[in-house]
Amino acid sequence: MLSKNDRAEGVKLLKRTKRDEMRCLDGEMAFFAASNSERGFHSYYQEWFEGEGLTDVRVIKGGPGTGKSRLMREIATFGQRAGWSLESIYCSSDPDSLDGVILKKGDQAIALLDGTAPHVREPHPAGVREHMIDLGQFWSVARLQESREEINELNTEKKAAYGRAYRYLAAYGEVARNLEEQLRPLVRADGLRRFAERLTKVFSEGEVF
Repeated sequence: MLSKNDRAEGVKLLKRTKRDEMRCLDGEMAFFAASNSERGFHSYYQEWFEGEGLTDVRVIKGGPGTGKSRLMREIATFGQRAGWSLESIYCSSDPDSLDGVILKKGDQAIALLDGTAPHVREPHPAGVREHMIDLGQFWSVARLQESREEINELNTEKKAAYGRAYRYLAAYGEVARNLEEQLRPLVRADGLRRFAERLTKVFSEGEVF
């Protein structure tokens, strides 16, 4: 059985999780299709939208701030109100932003996805099952050009920040592997396995919180 302290910590974690989920849409199934790891950016994003069951795919293009995530969120909300089930794929670098949604109802499955970097995608076969939505047409080119220098500076800072982050992740991965190698001979594998089995039973019986 878990101690009172373990239970208290679990309740705190559950409450934090519930607060974090408030940004999600009600009734959705939420996923991440990519991750920033010690080996760099790893993604299953393209595979997510390759399913034969998808009857209509809309690839959204447009730069940052053109409303790709908001458009998907609005369509997802209207779809749910009309009785469609929702799968949401959130951005691993910005979990408040959507990378894609899949709406399902009966034998229909409609996907909308961000087709810009770092998961560039072009409609294929174009016009058959997949189509493009270009939000870049709503840019204010004049206003963007006015802020050209600032935008370039911010992009340079962003690139440098990602570089630092990946170096930190790579360094942590190396340290973690070294620690695992040192600790592995000291671990009682059978005891750990029995503990995991007991803990799994506790979870399945609903005795955690």
